[in-house]
Amino acid sequence: MYGRRGFTKYVIEVLGPRLQEVSPDFYYGTVTAEELLKAVRKIPPANYGDRHNGAPRLRDFVEVAEQEPRALFEVYVVTELREDEHLTVDGALVPLDREDLIKHLLQKAKAFPDELEVIAENGVEYMRMWWD
Repeated sequence: MYGRRGFTKYVIEVLGPRLQEVSPDFYYGTVTAEELLKAVRKIPPANYGDRHNGAPRLRDFVEVAEQEPRALFEVYVVTELREDEHLTVDGALVPLDREDLIKHLLQKAKAFPDELEVIAENGVEYMRMWWD
């Protein structure tokens, strides 16, 4: 689908303990901005345009990660065992004091988040946005 096959081996290696293996071809987890930025270094350029249903594109989440190191991202990885191998973000936790980035993601999305809630994690209040 995106060209170079097998790139998700690198992604899974980088994100390691943050990911849960749901099945041999599917991993899911929550990662930091730093981890997301490291994981996307070797993905094919076309993968940056990927989006999960109505969520913003991967590229949009990467822009948030570049601007806010406290942000967290709910990611899933479809491995090379499937034809549609890719890395996708389907949710983000953005610190409440970064209204600009919350607004950015909401504007880039094709649909309103299925879950939108304020949560506290590690002493930081976040706006959690998740698209089904």
